[in-house]
Amino acid sequence: MPASSRTGHPVGELTPVRPQAADGPRRSPIEDVIREALSMDRLLPTPDRMRALTTRLLAFVGAAATALEESVDDLPMDDPVRRDALAVVKEARYRRGIGPGDGYGSAMAFTRSLGQAADALVRQRRRLAHDQGGHDPVGPDASPIGFNTPECLDER
Repeated sequence: MPASSRTGHPVGELTPVRPQAADGPRRSPIEDVIREALSMDRLLPTPDRMRALTTRLLAFVGAAATALEESVDDLPMDDPVRRDALAVVKEARYRRGIGPGDGYGSAMAFTRSLGQAADALVRQRRRLAHDQGGHDPVGPDASPIGFNTPECLDER
């Protein structure tokens, strides 16, 4: 058979698929949890899975908010980086304090809200580390206080 002009393989032969994991950056376990929580509008989780996600996100948001707040304590009061970080912390604690309410829909909305708060904390922490010339504090190999701690990453 002649070779295809696009793949170089004989016509009718399957083209090998490249592995997806090699293409993109690796994510930490908490980033996988955040991603799953934010995608609940497309794929409805079982109540047990949603309970597990909520538990992990509650632990993460509490620990990460405290860690982020402590990391900007040394900055001047009028520093925009400090103000941004404290605004993210305040929003995350507010979302954490709302609670799930009654019913599946309310619990799902609460879990998604926690996922958004956790995502904002992760992004702010990365922004802060980048501004200070540090490494990624949330990636798969990092373990600063509040981000990849056992209570945040435990599969429970």
